[in-house]
Amino acid sequence: MRGLETLELRSDRMTGDFPFPDSPLIKVKLGGQRLGDRVFGRLAELPLGVLSIEGDAIDGIGLDALAIPPDLGYLRLAGGRLDPRELRRLVRCRKLTVLSLAGEADAETLLGLPSLREVDFDRVPRAVAARLLFAGFAVNGLSSPADRADAYARMLAPGDRRPRSTRPRIADPAALHTLLRGEAPVMIDFTEPDSVACEWLDPVLDRVLAEHAEELTGATIDVTRAPGAAEHFQITTVPAVLLLRGGHELLRLTGATISPAALIREVDRVVGEPYVLLP
Repeated sequence: MRGLETLELRSDRMTGDFPFPDSPLIKVKLGGQRLGDRVFGRLAELPLGVLSIEGDAIDGIGLDALAIPPDLGYLRLAGGRLDPRELRRLVRCRKLTVLSLAGEADAETLLGLPSLREVDFDRVPRAVAARLLFAGFAVNGLSSPADRADAYARMLAPGDRRPRSTRPRIADPAALHTLLRGEAPVMIDFTEPDSVACEWLDPVLDRVLAEHAEELTGATIDVTRAPGAAEHFQITTVPAVLLLRGGHELLRLTGATISPAALIREVDRVVGEPYVLLP
């Protein structure tokens, strides 16, 4: 396996104290309950560019070994015992640009990593996200003007309980027609009962509408109660988010893979653009 560049292994018996193939491994993904910090010493021998480690025994004490791979640019860490303060050990990783974290984080520690420019969180901590966005970092693929850092962090953070905006549920064609005749853009999300993806996206939509309360209205359509509306707008999968003005489509995002960052970024872009109705 001397030409192997990518290695992906998962085993709950793996501790990290094992030899790697004699090959130029550039991308490595390892996972397992017993996987511990000893693995970082082994990985330091490789010319890594991308590394993902998931292990319940990872606490971060061995992270300073990652100063040796000269081209490490992406690092994913997921461990139940990972101490966020130990991330300071990555300070000598001069090309580490993107850090992905499953657990807690400390904003000042992350800001102290010289080459870091983007942080991805499995669960976005609002205060940390706001601090990073204000400093010019990207969080979960989203960048923000400094004066809107807290607003963007609120929209990204699922645990932030803020007052929800009113999104009427529309099933009547006449009510939908009246809504679309208004001057303000309308964000309509198409949903259905028992859809986990729709439920997950719901608070993000509320936050987007709350932040654009003066320039955007919203509504929800249950495709099981209003199949005619789904057919009219050619909705074949949920969740689906449409942004319309005067009945004209300005934006369409569909599918269970809609990310909060993409939704916020695209709505911000479209709402901020001048609208010209073409003949």
